[in-house]
Amino acid sequence: MTEKRRFTVQPVALVGDYVDKIKWMDRVCFQESHTLTFDGAYWFMAFDEDKIPCAYAAFTLLPTGFGFLSRAGVLPGARGNGLQRRLVRARERNARGFGVSRMVTYTSLDNIRSSNNLIKCGYRLYIPPYEWGIKNGLYWERML
Repeated sequence: MTEKRRFTVQPVALVGDYVDKIKWMDRVCFQESHTLTFDGAYWFMAFDEDKIPCAYAAFTLLPTGFGFLSRAGVLPGARGNGLQRRLVRARERNARGFGVSRMVTYTSLDNIRSSNNLIKCGYRLYIPPYEWGIKNGLYWERML
């Protein structure tokens, strides 16, 4: 029987080489070109038992008072360990500390794994008054 890998999830300050590690993981996780925005975001990383970064995620406080689950990615070798859901929960705990009562996010139509992870974390589809994320995406919300 294979031993279950252990991971830790923690907030990280964007100092030192964490920015470079997040940028590198983003390039590995997403093949499309995308410019990460670090301004105003609160970042979290997952580390394997050897303290090697294997996942990342951010959330932003919106002017509406909502929390926005922004970019997240899990390296291929660490997928299937529930890290995306753990990162969602860590960001929600952090957001509650700011008084956030509603979290929102979006996924592309073809991102079935992320959509299913959001559903498992209690998110539900909603129709925003306008498309603010991606064109023809799925919009998700959860009351905290």
